[in-house]
Amino acid sequence: GYTVGLAAVLILNTDRRALVARPTWRQGGLLLAASLLSLGGFTAFAVGAEAGSVAVVTVLSTLSGGIAALLGALLLRERLSGPQWLGVLTVLAGAVVLHLKPT
Repeated sequence: GYTVGLAAVLILNTDRRALVARPTWRQGGLLLAASLLSLGGFTAFAVGAEAGSVAVVTVLSTLSGGIAALLGALLLRERLSGPQWLGVLTVLAGAVVLHLKPT
């Protein structure tokens, strides 16, 4: 996933100087925070999968896209389309069903 993203940025970006420009302190801090949170997410996924709850961990990990979409809508006033809302609600419903599933 990261390789495809990097390739897309390199191919689609027309401003090559912006790609190699030194980030500001604020941008660097945000990048560090995002990287640490991503590392924490991968670590939590690995710990959960190792504990034997692969099905639950896999479904819960799909919540990240829905949470990002909701935060974008709430904090940045981004507008989600109908299919995007449907996707967010479907993932949330799946998490609720997993939570309510008798063990």
